[in-house]
Amino acid sequence: MATSPQHKKIKLENTEDHVTGYIHDVSPVKTSAKNRKYFNASVQTNHDEFHHSVVFSPEKHTTFVQAATNNTPVKICNITKKLSFRDPASFDIICTTMTNLQVVNNVPFPPKQQQEQSKITIAKINTDLAPNQHVHCLDAQVCSLQAATEQITIRGGDNEMRESYIADSTGTIKLVLWNTNISAVALNNSYTFTNLSTRQYLGGKKNLTTTRNTTITKIKDLTNIHSTTSDTAFDDEHLSTLVGEVTAISIIQKHQCKLCHKNQTDFDNKIFRHRCTTCNMLQSSSAYVTTMTGTIILTSNNEDHKFTFTTPTIMAYLKAEHITHLANNVQKLEAHIFDTTNFEVTSNSANTITSIKPQKPSSTSHEDNKNPLSTAPTSASALQMTDDDMLDVPLEDHSLPALK
Repeated sequence: MATSPQHKKIKLENTEDHVTGYIHDVSPVKTSAKNRKYFNASVQTNHDEFHHSVVFSPEKHTTFVQAATNNTPVKICNITKKLSFRDPASFDIICTTMTNLQVVNNVPFPPKQQQEQSKITIAKINTDLAPNQHVHCLDAQVCSLQAATEQITIRGGDNEMRESYIADSTGTIKLVLWNTNISAVALNNSYTFTNLSTRQYLGGKKNLTTTRNTTITKIKDLTNIHSTTSDTAFDDEHLSTLVGEVTAISIIQKHQCKLCHKNQTDFDNKIFRHRCTTCNMLQSSSAYVTTMTGTIILTSNNEDHKFTFTTPTIMAYLKAEHITHLANNVQKLEAHIFDTTNFEVTSNSANTITSIKPQKPSSTSHEDNKNPLSTAPTSASALQMTDDDMLDVPLEDHSLPALK
């Protein structure tokens, strides 16, 4: 019986283990998801030929920076060449601890900064790019947004995910937003997106996803946007609203290292610095990304309704109520919500809350009719409100501030 061929990752044959040219655009040292330290650079090997480079040897960072700063021609020895996902006709350069740089003379071309790549259209992404390819720059309008975010654990780290559809004059494509990029967009606004990546899932439909290097910049509204169809609508756009009394609540807060993206097993908001329990790097506590997930039960007409919520929803509520200082104290936040008692929540078909706001008691409630002179009880948290409670702490995306 015939067997299907095994597909292996294609590598360029190492006909030579060095390149000669100039180094440009050396990045800071970063930490990969597998906790390996590395940095990136661009290597110019001809007048208009540039190659993306990944250097898994952080001790060489200073040498690369000096070569780039001084435009020193170098020979980079003991490298590996791999086919580039960014440009299948080119190759990427992989450097390790065995790699070394040698200063050379008589390079037959001058140093030149790589010209900014032109913006691509959605139509060209759909027709020309393969999965896992780099998208340098794209202008598009957000034409549809998933109502609620999802919490996904990847390699030991919790991540927020929200799907969207974006469009330009040539077409429409799904864009998956991750973590801090979620709050960077709003429905019907136009943006310049950089450093996206293509993906292809079941059914063969091509999507885009944000990456750690993605930037999103608001621009003037685009015109002549490609018309959207029912395919760009999300099931959770059918929302429902309920008003009820909070009878139970649980909030779980987690802190994630921005370097290795791992959740912390022991984190104290009251301490100014924290050493990551995975990569062992000492950092400011405020540098850690804080997420919250929660479960809340509302009772309405003697019936219990269970809902879940994620970081963007609860942070939107805290900012609207000018109480973002509670973000770093889960116990006080739970008590505040419990004491507020009545809420109006909007949720999707999966009972995930997309918005929550306090519901003021009716002035003609049953209790008021029983005792016209009585007033609504004041919660303990309201009695303790000070001028400081009205200060709104500015936040970057949906990350939470840490106490110092």
